[in-house]
Amino acid sequence: MPLSKGDIIINPKTQRPVRIGSRTWLKLVKEGICEGAYKDTNELYKIEEGDDEEEKIKELNEELPPTQHAVRGRGKYAGKIVRRKKQPSIKETAKYTAKVASKKIKDKAVYEDLHKKVEDGEEEDFETQLERLIMAEIANIEEEENYGVVEESESEESDS
Repeated sequence: MPLSKGDIIINPKTQRPVRIGSRTWLKLVKEGICEGAYKDTNELYKIEEGDDEEEKIKELNEELPPTQHAVRGRGKYAGKIVRRKKQPSIKETAKYTAKVASKKIKDKAVYEDLHKKVEDGEEEDFETQLERLIMAEIANIEEEENYGVVEESESEESDS
């Protein structure tokens, strides 16, 4: 049974419970007392000799959602690039919305289907319906970003 972050084991030294991923657990793994491998989901990249950190951060920022950004790690994350939460600016939000909108408009099947519904009288206003489609798409993307990890861990538990 694979261990995941948040599971609890008993510390062989003190017989007290230890949460997987905690400092104590990491110390036990480094000492070789406990077995386990744990990958922190915040770590995006380990910086190696000769890497262009700024370029790698820009590259990783392109992949991250607008509510997160890549930064150099500090403390236990020293020597790594990690993800951090951030409040997106109005400009970033507008850019992201425009990107999603352009994808919807480029999708000819959706665009033509919407035009047909408006012409047939099934839908009242083209702009309103297009806006509704775009908002639905943005809401789905945000839900996937927020809940995607939870769904994967739940499915792993049900497989066991």
